[in-house]
Amino acid sequence: MLIKNVRSLRLRRVPLPRLMLLVKDGKIAQIGKNIAAPQGVKVIDATGLFVMPGIIDAHSHIALDAIK
Repeated sequence: MLIKNVRSLRLRRVPLPRLMLLVKDGKIAQIGKNIAAPQGVKVIDATGLFVMPGIIDAHSHIALDAIK
């Protein structure tokens, strides 16, 4: 699967600009700006959406670590 026009959120940093993610066997295989879609790969346009590395479940309590 190739996901294009995605913005990546990183902890404590500004979001990365629009990128492309190539996913193979359920893992991110390549990240870049101009990745050619391999033959037969599904392409998803993620314009306006974000990806957040390390967060698997959409329901997360990651912010609770900041509360003391």
